[in-house]
Amino acid sequence: MLYRRYLFFGFLNSFRKLFSLPNYDNPQMYSFFSWSDEVYHNFMMDILRTLEPRQENANTYLFKELEDVNEVIFFNKGSYDIGFEFNAEEHFKVRYQNSNLIGAFNCTFHKKSQFIYKTFSRCTGWFIRKTRWIEMIYAHEAVSDEFQDMIKKDYVNKESKRLNIFKSMVIKNTRCRKDIEQFKYVIDGDFKGFDEEKSVSANPLFGDVEPSKMS
Repeated sequence: MLYRRYLFFGFLNSFRKLFSLPNYDNPQMYSFFSWSDEVYHNFMMDILRTLEPRQENANTYLFKELEDVNEVIFFNKGSYDIGFEFNAEEHFKVRYQNSNLIGAFNCTFHKKSQFIYKTFSRCTGWFIRKTRWIEMIYAHEAVSDEFQDMIKKDYVNKESKRLNIFKSMVIKNTRCRKDIEQFKYVIDGDFKGFDEEKSVSANPLFGDVEPSKMS
């Protein structure tokens, strides 16, 4: 009661949707785990006991592409951007604020960071170290199976799918610009060595008049 009502009331209120887990073993349709279910109670208490406070200033890199992710971050205040690097240039296309989960998919499924995560404003919240996160996942399989499915769906819909669409657009636009530049280069190349003065003096319309004496 102390954890739920006082110490971590803000955390549970901010992330109540994340921890609303379906209970498929319950014969009632659309049933969810509650604190009265022992397996769920133990799982949530382990989550709360493992949380550590976290704050980051604006413009702080949390993870970069292909980096190992060794923590799960719960920001309940502040904004952060998600992007990617292409041609040595960073592109930030998605911004989230308040009550967001970062790194859960990577830690749960042992994946390196696919994108860049960077704070836009000052962010505050909590985090859990990867080693403890994995221990809890395996220790509470009765609940964590549904939790892992939710984490995966959340990551695909909010991050992976959206960012990969933006990335393909940037690549496509860059290729179009390169094609235009190459086309211009070919046209310019056709005029290399073209001497305007000689062409004018050689033009029969001007006879033998030198270009420098033309008014």
